[in-house]
Amino acid sequence: MLEGLEQFFSSGGGTASAGALLAFAVFLLLTGRLVSKSSALEMRKPYEAMAEQWKTAHDDLLAVHRAQTEQVNELLELARTTARVIGALPLPLEGPTRRGAEEGKQT
Repeated sequence: MLEGLEQFFSSGGGTASAGALLAFAVFLLLTGRLVSKSSALEMRKPYEAMAEQWKTAHDDLLAVHRAQTEQVNELLELARTTARVIGALPLPLEGPTRRGAEEGKQT
C-alpha cells in the first residue's frame, strides 16, 4: 500500500519535507490509522475487560491444577502404603491359590 510513498516523501536528499509529512498525517487521519488518545483508550476497553476475564480463568485453572496435584500426591502415598502392607503379609502355605499354582507346575 505504501510502496510508492518513499519517492513522494523524498525531497532530493532522501529526507521527508514538511508538506509530505503533513500529507502523510492527513492520510493516516482519514484512513483511521491515526486516532486521538481518548479514542484509542475507548477502543481498548472491551479488550481490557476480556483480558481480565482470561486472567481470572487462568488463576482458577492454576488453583484447580494445584488441587489435582495435591490429590494425586495423596493417592500415590496411599498406594505406596498399601503396597508395603500387602508386601509385608505372609504368603499362605496351603490354600486354593497356592495349591492351584503347584498343580499347574506338575502338569
